[in-house]
Amino acid sequence: MRFTNKWIFFTLLMTGPILLFSQIPLYDMNLQLDTAKNTLSVDIKLDISTIESLPKDTIWFHLPFNSYNKYSPFAAEQLKAESPYFHFRRESEYCSMSGLFIQKNNINQAYFFKDEGQEFVGILAEKAEIINFSYTIQLPKLIDGLGYSNGNYFLHNFYPQLLPYDGQWHFNPNKQYIHPTYRSADIGARINDIKSEIFTVGIPRCIGNELMIDAYNVKDFAIVMIKNSKYIQRSIFPSNNNKVPLSMVFLDNYDEKKWPITKDDVQFIIDKFTKIFGTYPHPTINVYFNNKSCESCFLASGMRQILAEQGDRLDLMVFLVGILSEVWAEGIMDVKPEEYWMFNGLSSYYSTRINYEIIPDSLKDNTTEFKIPENSVLYEELKKGKLTPLKTSVDQLDARQQYVNTNYKSNAFYQYIETLVGQETLDKAVHSFLENHQKFTYTSFVKKLEDISNKSLRTSLDTYINAVGNTDYAIEEVERKNNAFKINMLNNDSISLPINISFVKRDGSSESIVIPGFKGEKSIVTEVKDIDNIYVITLDKEGVLPEKDRNNNHFFPNGSKKSRPFRLKSIFAEENSKYKKLLMQLYPAYNNLDGWMAGSVFTNSNFNIFNDFSFAVAPMYSFRNKELYGQAWANYNHHLSSETFDLLTLRCGIKTFSRDYDKKFDYTERYIRIDPTIKLRFKNKLVNGITASLWYKMTLLDEELGDDSDGLVKLSHIKSMIHRLGYDYKKYSELSTSGLNFIAEQQSFDGGNYLKLTAMATQRWMYRPNKNFYFRVFTSGFLTNTNKDVLGRTLGSIALIYDGVSDYTYDEYFFSRQNQNLLYDDQVSLVNGGGFKTPVGSQFSIGTSNNFAAALNTSIDLPFRQSWFPIRAYFDIGTASVKEGDKFVNRWMYNGGLSLNFDDIFAIHCPLIYSKDLGNIYKEVHKSFFSRLSFSVNLNRVNLWEEEDPDLD
Repeated sequence: MRFTNKWIFFTLLMTGPILLFSQIPLYDMNLQLDTAKNTLSVDIKLDISTIESLPKDTIWFHLPFNSYNKYSPFAAEQLKAESPYFHFRRESEYCSMSGLFIQKNNINQAYFFKDEGQEFVGILAEKAEIINFSYTIQLPKLIDGLGYSNGNYFLHNFYPQLLPYDGQWHFNPNKQYIHPTYRSADIGARINDIKSEIFTVGIPRCIGNELMIDAYNVKDFAIVMIKNSKYIQRSIFPSNNNKVPLSMVFLDNYDEKKWPITKDDVQFIIDKFTKIFGTYPHPTINVYFNNKSCESCFLASGMRQILAEQGDRLDLMVFLVGILSEVWAEGIMDVKPEEYWMFNGLSSYYSTRINYEIIPDSLKDNTTEFKIPENSVLYEELKKGKLTPLKTSVDQLDARQQYVNTNYKSNAFYQYIETLVGQETLDKAVHSFLENHQKFTYTSFVKKLEDISNKSLRTSLDTYINAVGNTDYAIEEVERKNNAFKINMLNNDSISLPINISFVKRDGSSESIVIPGFKGEKSIVTEVKDIDNIYVITLDKEGVLPEKDRNNNHFFPNGSKKSRPFRLKSIFAEENSKYKKLLMQLYPAYNNLDGWMAGSVFTNSNFNIFNDFSFAVAPMYSFRNKELYGQAWANYNHHLSSETFDLLTLRCGIKTFSRDYDKKFDYTERYIRIDPTIKLRFKNKLVNGITASLWYKMTLLDEELGDDSDGLVKLSHIKSMIHRLGYDYKKYSELSTSGLNFIAEQQSFDGGNYLKLTAMATQRWMYRPNKNFYFRVFTSGFLTNTNKDVLGRTLGSIALIYDGVSDYTYDEYFFSRQNQNLLYDDQVSLVNGGGFKTPVGSQFSIGTSNNFAAALNTSIDLPFRQSWFPIRAYFDIGTASVKEGDKFVNRWMYNGGLSLNFDDIFAIHCPLIYSKDLGNIYKEVHKSFFSRLSFSVNLNRVNLWEEEDPDLD
């Protein structure tokens, strides 16, 4: 028999007991890989005779490889994490199983699946000791450590795993971003005819031409066969009495001179983890680096594949710390499925702690208030009302909440434990689980901490992981009494937790005490060393408590002012509650009417700093007009406990620029716009991706109107009030976004009034990764309008071509509001009106109606679109109702072409086709091809104070 395209793995016949721990299954594996067909034939003999805790009716197994199909929960997890690539694979690139055959004690066994996904298979359990599985896997394109890529093969999650059982079965679909909760096992395999380098969890031994692997006490067995890599580096490092081989495999184009293994550096890291965790729990460390995509990243026992852009030696050190923390913790932890965050938190905590020792002070992130910068994220999420308890099920969290809980809040949990019991006690407790081979659960961990520290911790830590409320500790007053401080404190919120009080000296060093949690008022007296040198007294210095307001957590006892000092910071600054701050930025600005302007903005918030009350003042000085322009606003958010609404927002803004310019007499006409607004946000779980709100806005306008008919300029003021009541709805997912907007608008003026209703619907569908089809419907009509018969623009007119002249509410920013035929006049709106991209100037009224208008806008990202070349094709069609004689007629128009659209912030449009009337006018106004290009600028989308729109790339 020839094996030209096959690697064969034979069963290793166990000649002696290899169980290191009781109560674990024993696998004998026989695998056959066909590289021509990319299939893996699996024959497994599974011995579960030593496991006494299983029920007597049914035994359930997880077939994790069946997760990797388009309709599995794994695919949903990928989309939830905003990774659409898996969803759009070709059918041949997904995983599938065929020919499943099961025997129990050498007798053919009937089996049944939990659901159509075939991820969980059950068999009757009576006298189940030896179970044989046989099946064939059609391997997927590499995903989560399973499949093929560039001639390399990764075998991970390819074998049945006994589900966790503690009185009930835990059915947890395979999720890439959550640590697996499999039972430890002993595994044996024999490998023949290898044509590549092999890396595996286990100890390889050569017998003749065969390679045998014994893998003891592993929860996640994997085999990796590398044919194509840039290079491989190997070294051996001791961990106590064990010699641990470390292999770094670089799968992409890495510079081997840039990332060499420095033995002293790696040994330093291993020694640190050995001291904390004990002896390294796996026989090998295998690390696979790629720099293209993390779709194939995975973690198995002693293995990690990671996305890493190559940097300097320090970058490699930081990566290795994170990797070793994960694989070490994976080897000692056996968490419950609902306690997945305990693994992520532990590995993240220790990698953060050790990296803090490795990274030089000059390179540490000192822009945030806390030693651990991620704690600033927790504080901002809490202020936004988006932080959830650690024990919240992942099914109840959106992608952002899950990421924050998994990576940040879980880390803070261990930081809080360090605050309560100290590093030494925490390390001892973690270390003991490896030494004694104990199951690492929340309950057992807290019990261990209590035994070692002789402190009662359970109530406080239960509150920490379960509480939906916050603490709100504050220092009210500090009195000095000789070498002691009397500190008067207050907790105004719903929960109490033990809190750390830090006394920070001028050189940055500090000493701390921990006091029991309390509600209401409390006073303490504590002696402090070197009391004259204390710079600030801070509550919860490291930011690990769910503190609602940290601004009152600081007191400066030896300064001339006891309150927080003032700082002027950049508008891009990070939060630091120790200071009162004003953020500012200088910038240039330009529009056609006001010319070049020197602008500045002063604010108390940005996308890093969230405040319930926020404001911004942005004055601009026009050098041409010698006038001051600009805008300002104030915003207040009030969180509600209503069953219907969860947020009330009150806002008022003022904006003033020029609306027109008279060249003959060299004067401008100014507008002033004031817009008090009230908005109620409907209560929706973030995991649903739905936001909806009801709002009312009053727009007060003061527009100057010049009269130069007698040769002298006289400015009069036209004042108006526009009322708008609206409802906004948006539902977002990675594959699609739906939006609805309804607006009722009313205005009364001298001699008339109108009531207009407008509705817009938007839809986005992704047809390939990061390539979408866009669909927008716009309709607007007047219920009443005293100017209905007017031809052309008047108060409240509907515009299919929405330009600077059409923006009568001054909601948007236009380079020009005269709109004749210059370059900066060719600006159109993407969000208001009918969405046409063919501006014809204010001298034409085509597409304008005072009765009714509707439009359909479609566009599609072309298949060769890139982030730096976001080309789309578009087509717009619409109708405007105008008076002809004694009746209204609908005048249809369309345009289409290509555009470069940068996230709907800036776009360049190239109209190529037009309806007859529109085309005649457009070509008359724009004589040359390049003059027919139009553009859009949506500065409302560039908002430093709003959260990032998920539709943005």
